[in-house]
Amino acid sequence: MSLLQILLSLVLGLLGAVLIIAGTMVRYRFATANTRLAVSIVALIFSLLGVGAACIFGTQVVQLLTTGVSTRGTIVDIVPCGSKGRVSPSVQFTDAKGIRHTQSITGFCSSPQDHRVGEPLSIIYVPADPTIVAEQGSTSSSAMFVLGALTALIILVAWFLFASIKLMARPKGQHEPA
Repeated sequence: MSLLQILLSLVLGLLGAVLIIAGTMVRYRFATANTRLAVSIVALIFSLLGVGAACIFGTQVVQLLTTGVSTRGTIVDIVPCGSKGRVSPSVQFTDAKGIRHTQSITGFCSSPQDHRVGEPLSIIYVPADPTIVAEQGSTSSSAMFVLGALTALIILVAWFLFASIKLMARPKGQHEPA
């Protein structure tokens, strides 16, 4: 990943977080303190779950970027992936030790027209865990997505944690200005 890609990911993550925070503030600006506290706690929980999911996916991307080995494989099957008719190719390849593996591509789904059974495919895999396989060249965009998502989610966690603490620290009898 280039410095420009990293910067772009961070900026887009920041922009995404700002849009979510602004939308939440506009939607709940006239709500009671208890409602705002409940919304902050729910948003905090979902943001933390998102951070966990991004870290799990990000770990695979980091492994592919740091220890991944390139090789050529052959598409042996097309597996349904997600919705809307998207697919993920299942690739058979031989690792550096000479062991043959058959594995679905890790990451994003693609259009059924992108791949055909029997076609060669350039891949990258993690030698320590050959179940982590990606199409050659796709890891950089995956890393950008994960970095942007983590940036947004960490900002959201900080914002909604601060908002929750601020609302919980408010004295019970204190009224808000109109």
